[in-house]
Amino acid sequence: MITVVGIGADGMPGLSRNSQDELTRATVVYGSPRQLELLDDSVTPNRREWPSPMLPALPALFDEADGDVHVVASGDPLLHGIGATLIRLFGARRVRVLPHVSSVTLACARMGWTVPDTEVISLVTAPPHTAVRRGGRAIVLSRDAHTPATLARLLNESGRGATELTVLEQLGGPGERRVDGTARDWATAPPVGIDDLNVIAV
Repeated sequence: MITVVGIGADGMPGLSRNSQDELTRATVVYGSPRQLELLDDSVTPNRREWPSPMLPALPALFDEADGDVHVVASGDPLLHGIGATLIRLFGARRVRVLPHVSSVTLACARMGWTVPDTEVISLVTAPPHTAVRRGGRAIVLSRDAHTPATLARLLNESGRGATELTVLEQLGGPGERRVDGTARDWATAPPVGIDDLNVIAV
């Protein structure tokens, strides 16, 4: 069985008892460096970073595993996350997902937006120009700290310089921060010190 545990920027204290118990009984835990650093000393020292490139390595990686495997992922692993990929590769019967609150839900809560009325756009792997839309509200999942300024420049160049942007960093964690502005402002003088873990409310 592959158990995927969603974790937020608040780390282990923010997990449900069920998710904490799963991680403390784990013999091996896979995840990104940032996600593995959120684990405390109650979790196995056998923590393995994803290989690079990750996707081609996944089938053999888990086929060779002896017993159960645990994966730690950001927020809701089924929302643009590794959970959907593992289910596609290994089937729903072999993958169990314990979701955390997603960054989309947290961002909508901070903005006072309803989730069903908000478009979700992922730029984690997609090119930035795919997030340039006409009208409506959207939560944009960033690839890194440079994504907000890149999106602002594209919006400004497309005649949407007045678009309001809110960058939400480290949602749910002790370092949470909000930065507001317009696409025009960000395009001409982007704020410094943006965290890699951010989403953009447009």
